Amino acid sequence: MINIIKEKGENLAFFILTLVNGIFYGVWFLAYIICSVLRYQAFNTAQTNMMISGFTNFTVEVTSPFFAVLKFAVLLLPVILAVWTVMMFIIDHKGKKLCDKWLVIAVFAVDFLCALIASADIISLHMIFV
Repeated sequence: MINIIKEKGENLAFFILTLVNGIFYGVWFLAYIICSVLRYQAFNTAQTNMMISGFTNFTVEVTSPFFAVLKFAVLLLPVILAVWTVMMFIIDHKGKKLCDKWLVIAVFAVDFLCALIASADIISLHMIFV
């Protein structure tokens, strides 16, 4: 097995939390994208079926139990990010070595993307924030 992580840093708890943060945010990001695509397809199918049937006025509501899971998970995301950030600043303030720089940057990038998607959902998409 190839070890892609060369430096775990001087704090194993921060390294583990970094991995948990990256994995949790990454899974949420992929799940949101998949749910968005499935919702879009379901909406288009329902709209096409209604138009073929001759209905001119109709309402389509696409729901899934997984939307509730996404909403619960999005409420945990800021907690994980806050703990991770505070832990990073404390470790850095003590002068201890953090884990690989690329890992911290990659996790921060995934965190940022999820924040953008959650903001877009709140502002206009309204899939989990109705």
